[in-house]
Amino acid sequence: MNEGLKWWETTISCDRMQEDGLNKQVKEHYLLRASSFTDAEAKSIIIAGNEAAENFSIADLKERKYVDVFTSDSINDEIFYQLKVALIILDEKSGKEKKTNLLYLQQASNVVKAATMLENNLKKQVNADFIILEVRQTSILDVFNQDAFND
Repeated sequence: MNEGLKWWETTISCDRMQEDGLNKQVKEHYLLRASSFTDAEAKSIIIAGNEAAENFSIADLKERKYVDVFTSDSINDEIFYQLKVALIILDEKSGKEKKTNLLYLQQASNVVKAATMLENNLKKQVNADFIILEVRQTSILDVFNQDAFND
């Protein structure tokens, strides 16, 4: 179902009313699945409309090379973390270990939980050893998979 779809990070510039009642221009980041730049741009406009953004524009749109994105149902897990993982595979011909770096996105409440949750998710999916090399908090507010755009 997600065949041929890529992950895209969209940055939407829009006006948001602040607590003091004044409008302020902000940039909001979202991640979505799309088949092309044009498809991602169209879906970004839908997201901006659904998020009730006023005076919005698509400030940036770039493809992200995430192998997988793991969301959480817990209300405490509000932050998206990008994790760089080295997959370790033994080269049968040379007998040497080969490391392949991959990027994942994990929703969690903190860095330690993000690493633990990703480790648990990867143990179910990957039949190889791996090392988490880096965990970095992102600005992504929400993730929209293909199902979010199906009527």
